[in-house]
Amino acid sequence: MREPRTRHEVLTDLAGHITNLIDDHYADRLTTTRIARMIGRSALVVRQEFKRAMGMSLRDYLTAVRIERAQHLLRASEKVEVVALQVGYRSKRQFIRQFKTHVGMIPSDFRRVPSAAHRHHSTERSIVRNDVRPRSAMAISSS
Repeated sequence: MREPRTRHEVLTDLAGHITNLIDDHYADRLTTTRIARMIGRSALVVRQEFKRAMGMSLRDYLTAVRIERAQHLLRASEKVEVVALQVGYRSKRQFIRQFKTHVGMIPSDFRRVPSAAHRHHSTERSIVRNDVRPRSAMAISSS
């Protein structure tokens, strides 16, 4: 007989499911309400449980994923306007504002920096699918 799942396991599964959705649909118009509908939970539960498990809000995670993907596209010499649309921003101005906030420079300057220096100017937290672990899992693995 299978043991009942712990709250930690449920939170980890929910956060993992949400991060997978965001990783797969980051260029779409994602809102907490839309994500909640996609997984069959209320927006309030999704928002609270994601923050509890991941240590960051859904919006912050989505923004970090978009900016990280944008950095890769900019390195491939895509135009700023094209990159903004490809990563889910409908406004070039909003994309540039978010990019500068997270990276410390505007996208056109980022493109001019030699790629070895990009590691210094990348987002604070790497939000690559394989690196994403709920906060509690990070604490366990670093013990």
